[in-house]
Amino acid sequence: NTSPPKDYSVWFQFIQQWMEHLVDVFGIEEVSLWFFEVWNEPNDKFWTGSPQYPTYLQLFNSTARAIKSVDARLRVGGPTINHPDLSWINSFLNDTLSNGIPIDFIVFHSYPKTDNSLQSYVDGIQSAVDLVQQYNQQFNRSLPSWISEYASTCCAPFAGYDDNYAAAFLVYMAQFLQVLFPQQADSPFRWMSYWGISDVMEEQGFNSNEFNGLYGLQTIRGTKKPSFRAMQLLKEMGGNQSYSTLEITQTKDNTLLIYALSNEKENKWGIFVSNFNSQQLPIEPYSVDIYVKSSREETHMKQITGYRIDADHTNPVMAWKEMGSPLYPTQKQLQALNQSSQIAVEKNVAFQQINATTAKISLAVPV
Repeated sequence: NTSPPKDYSVWFQFIQQWMEHLVDVFGIEEVSLWFFEVWNEPNDKFWTGSPQYPTYLQLFNSTARAIKSVDARLRVGGPTINHPDLSWINSFLNDTLSNGIPIDFIVFHSYPKTDNSLQSYVDGIQSAVDLVQQYNQQFNRSLPSWISEYASTCCAPFAGYDDNYAAAFLVYMAQFLQVLFPQQADSPFRWMSYWGISDVMEEQGFNSNEFNGLYGLQTIRGTKKPSFRAMQLLKEMGGNQSYSTLEITQTKDNTLLIYALSNEKENKWGIFVSNFNSQQLPIEPYSVDIYVKSSREETHMKQITGYRIDADHTNPVMAWKEMGSPLYPTQKQLQALNQSSQIAVEKNVAFQQINATTAKISLAVPV
């Protein structure tokens, strides 16, 4: 249902009873760790209250007060809009404050536009984070903010969710996270949640195909997509929470990005290369030379292990298509898809030792 409640007293009781039930079942110590978002993207088709913002504020007011009536420790936030609309966020911050409406966090969604660069996408997020930070400083608050939905584009169905497009986006985007998640303790921005974990969802109807162009990191039967493997590599080669970039190189049109991540705990580092551009912008393959210089004299490169995700590697949707795109894959076919989903590894990548401290790696980078 996308319409406002007919009777807000009934709505209040419904939310209140639901919260009481959750506390009874799971206990307040558990439920107080949860974050309750009010509605989904009320600035879009999911909310038909008119006008949208005033009617959403009424909904949020009733819902937040109902939640807090059960226990003040329960956490509630909004406005959960579909992009970082500064007008909505600014009005929401000021109106909740001036009307004494309970609020514990600011949350929104964010998807890149198909015809804009990722830099403009990140700038939009940063503007929203800055707005929350200015509010906190002005009113001596400490509201955190985060993105509970983001992905390489919006919306499904989109073939790029299933192939290497989403993987290239995630690797490319990881470099920007260092800007979005600064080390300052007073930054309100805490996390971004990729949408979504699995293709098992009802928004586009319940499809039976193994690949549907849906948002998930894995298919309905658990085949890991290239996006899943990109996150796997980022986790394995970087730290759990923060990344340290040693050097960044970009081409003039900013589609090719090269950077290094270090994982000090595991004493290893990796060079990431991503060739990405938004759907409607130009992109081309590259041949690149990467120079790796050691900070210690006479430290020669011993071995380089390569991991590749592209149209021909770590791309199970291609294997599925070669099978004839079976609607209901057999167990044997699912095993083959799982095998094609494993990260393609090249154990001995060729390199040239230029001098005592520098090695050169030459790579062909497809689109």
